Amino acid sequence: MRGQWGPDLRRAVLVGYYGLQNTGDDALLAVAAWGSRRYLKCDEIFATAGVVPGTYGVPVRPLYARISSFPLPNHLLYLGNFVREYLFLRRPANIVFGGGSNLHSRAYLESRLALIKRTPGLHAAVGVSVGPFRDAWSQRTCSRLLNHLSFVGVRDRASYERVRQIAPDARVELTFDLSALLPVVANSDIKGTHRLDKSLGIAMCNCERVSSADNELSRISAVAEAVRKAAIKNGIEEVVLLDFNGHRYYGDAKVSNMLAKLLRRAVPVRHIRYTADSASVIEMVARLRAVVAMRFHAAIFAFCTATPFVMLAYHEKCHELANLIGLPSELQHDGWNLQVDALTRSIQMILDDEAPAPSLPVDKAVEMTRRNWTWINGA
Repeated sequence: MRGQWGPDLRRAVLVGYYGLQNTGDDALLAVAAWGSRRYLKCDEIFATAGVVPGTYGVPVRPLYARISSFPLPNHLLYLGNFVREYLFLRRPANIVFGGGSNLHSRAYLESRLALIKRTPGLHAAVGVSVGPFRDAWSQRTCSRLLNHLSFVGVRDRASYERVRQIAPDARVELTFDLSALLPVVANSDIKGTHRLDKSLGIAMCNCERVSSADNELSRISAVAEAVRKAAIKNGIEEVVLLDFNGHRYYGDAKVSNMLAKLLRRAVPVRHIRYTADSASVIEMVARLRAVVAMRFHAAIFAFCTATPFVMLAYHEKCHELANLIGLPSELQHDGWNLQVDALTRSIQMILDDEAPAPSLPVDKAVEMTRRNWTWINGA
């Protein structure tokens, strides 16, 4: 049964892939914490993380043990975190799934459903993607979970249709990715930012680490070749490589280093490593002339700062974002099968300000993002 917000329920637990050195998830946590403080009026906020990145004035406490501080094997550490979660969440708390693509696999969904069922409070998902599911069992479990939520705000149309299909009684609305509110949360003045002339940002994704595919080298080589060709015509003054993930294995440093090596003699390269200050990253994107975005949140940051960008799509969420914002087809490329000449033309277009802008106004996207929270007021 769905719960109710109450004046005595001032505790929120934010559920997501937090504290794993991912800029996009860091931004989601910051906005989820801000929303929980402003709209839920929570004065105690916890996150399913061992380390909490920058949250811009909203105190957030980690629910899990910090990995580096425990000389234990991973499976024992995960068991310890499960016990901590179980003991803590026997008390009332508002559970908020704060953004991201995490509602798709059976084991995760079952653990989150158990968490919700034993925790008194009102629970919601905001700015999330739902699916694609790993199997039919995962879909059934997700259906049960969704029916325990008082609100489901999804950031793409595919997720909206899935929720309507598998949980028709759930209250679901098409919203937007939470990170569109990051400049508001961090009080960033991105509209008055001076752009670096002829600067091209590139944010690659180390997606081979979580898939069975093995075309990373050919992808990086194609991007390098396209940038070299564009530099000859457009005079790129600097390439800025942005690591959106700082994990030692799943992170972006390896692919950035490979790309830097290939570009070394063609154009000056600056490599910006991961930082837990996600607002500084969106501010950096706002200063760039244009961006090549394989990282999902690099595309979101570029869109929100009106920075022209090319998307290298590798997942459904990338295609769905492009469709939702109305990104022109000539700026969309298949990340698994890049064509150098087509990518070169796209880069030249965004550097020369000749590319059509996305059809969705940024202000409208921000309004859609706020809907993840304003529903609480009864609207």
